[in-house]
Amino acid sequence: ERNGKLTGATTMEKRTSVAAPVVTGPQAEILAELDAHLPSLLEVVNEKAASLGLREKIHRVMIAIKYGKKPNCGESLKATLESWFEAEQAVDERNGKLTGVLLMYPVCCVAILEGVHNLIIGILKKLKENHERNSDLMSSIHMLISVPDAPGKSFPNFFSKTLQNIVAKDSAQFDKEQVINITPEISISLQKIGRKLEPLSPDERTRNIDSLQRIYAEHIPRLEDILGLCASADVMALDVRFSIFFSFLLFMHVEIACDSYNDNILSFHLTQVLRA
Repeated sequence: ERNGKLTGATTMEKRTSVAAPVVTGPQAEILAELDAHLPSLLEVVNEKAASLGLREKIHRVMIAIKYGKKPNCGESLKATLESWFEAEQAVDERNGKLTGVLLMYPVCCVAILEGVHNLIIGILKKLKENHERNSDLMSSIHMLISVPDAPGKSFPNFFSKTLQNIVAKDSAQFDKEQVINITPEISISLQKIGRKLEPLSPDERTRNIDSLQRIYAEHIPRLEDILGLCASADVMALDVRFSIFFSFLLFMHVEIACDSYNDNILSFHLTQVLRA
């Protein structure tokens, strides 16, 4: 109320508070039938985009997690991560589907996650928020690559696999140039698994995933390389990376477009600034 008069907003509220007339009889049946066949706005937009050949950009990230001190930590973490991923898909308002791979090694794991931007941000946020309270499962989380504008997905679905007969070794020692080079190489190598699974039938995919180490051995990263990246001071922890990059994306709606190579260079330089 302003100077004894109702403002426009208040007037509108009063107007819209009037109950709509009740429609009964044959008219109600006709309206119900029409409503049942009316597409939603999202369906209309998606159909129009498809007709124009437009596709939503995919956000692809690669992360590595070092296990905590809990006994049999790998299998416990695997089940926990899978439940978190499913939970984020269930609440994603755009019904985003997660694709990618999660490989469980003896002392760490590596994952490529692909999906619409909001879904991937939701998953990363969940990991960040649950890191400290689940330190018995995760001692550290490392952000290896983030590509927010990937032209498409490399994996037909999401799957996880515990690797067998992998002997724990000392981590590789990488300098800054090696980090920049090997990180996208690992990402590309893992994506090749997804592209080889893509044309297969669901049954064939299942069989190939069961025999992952035999069929796709050349594309599976070495344990010492994953550990080397986790140990490198030139690779950002997830909480630091999230604060720098994704806070802007969430609250300022700034989209950072970069390929994996430039992304890692930027990661390195920001790490050096923070260390200084």
